[in-house]
Formats: sequence, structure tokens, C-alpha cells
Amino acid sequence: MTEQPPPQRSPHLPNFGMLPYGETPSPPEPEPDPDADRRPTSVTVGCWLTWVFSGIALVIGLWALLAVNVDRAGFERRAARNNDLDSLGLTAKELAQILTIGGAVAVVLSVLAIWLAVRVHRKRSKAARISLALLSVVTAAISLLLFFAIVPFAWLVVSLTVMALMLSGSAKRWTSPW
Repeated sequence: MTEQPPPQRSPHLPNFGMLPYGETPSPPEPEPDPDADRRPTSVTVGCWLTWVFSGIALVIGLWALLAVNVDRAGFERRAARNNDLDSLGLTAKELAQILTIGGAVAVVLSVLAIWLAVRVHRKRSKAARISLALLSVVTAAISLLLFFAIVPFAWLVVSLTVMALMLSGSAKRWTSPW
């Protein structure tokens, strides 16, 4: 018989897959999470609720500003003829000031909420997410102050929902840097 060379060991399977004596196995590489870059549903829903209801509040605020201030003297004359103001203890001038300030606050808060929702949705901004949650608390407080109207009840429910969604665990993980 002819002499054959000894079989060569494969470099990737030393000792048939066993480690040499005294070596410890290295921990397995963590597999990348395929959903790590996917936006959580809580963030998407919270942003869409913010956009829709802030858009409605923006339109209402702009309408209040325009309706009162385009012809302020005419508005005050029409409001003065209304007998309901006497029962509220308001003058026409005070009503015009309340609607002007309320409209301006609604416009500013709506634009801020829309901008923060865009930052959370597109930029994964942790600061914007927390700011949006805090702005939702402010909106809920304003809605509670206007408890005599049915419409602010919708903003109360939505603002509390957005706050809960922005503070959820998946939203926190998605906006964290690591």
C-alpha cells in the first residue's frame, strides 16, 4: 500500500467543533432586531391624532381671530345687542378680547403641537416626544377649564390619549439614541 498523508483539519472546524481545553466560548453575536428602525404604532397614532385635532383647533382659532378682528366695531355692536352677555356679566368689548386671546392661544398651541408631532414622527426626537406629552397635559387642563362645552371634551380625550401614547414604552425605546 502506498502511504497517504494525514488528513488536513478544516480551519473553521478545529477539533470537530470543540474548543481546546481551558478556552471559554465567546457569547453569540446579538442578532439585529429587524423592527428596531420601524416606527411604533403608538407614535404613529399619537402623531396623527395630534395633526388632526391640532388642525381643527388651528382652523377654529384662526376663524375666531378673523371673525372678531376684521370688523371689531361691528362685532362689538352685534354682541352688545345680544341680551345673553348681561347674564354672563360680560361686555361686548370683554367678549371680543376673550375671543381674540383664546384664538391666538389656540393658533400658537396648535402650530407648536403640529411641529412637535412632525419632529417626533420624522426625526425620532426624544425632546419633542416629551414636549408633546407635556403640551397634551396643557391641552387637557385647558379642556377641563372649558368643561361647559361638549367640543372640548373631545380634545380632553385625545390629549390624554396622545400623552399616554407618547409616554409608552415603545415610544420611549424608539426615540432613545441606543
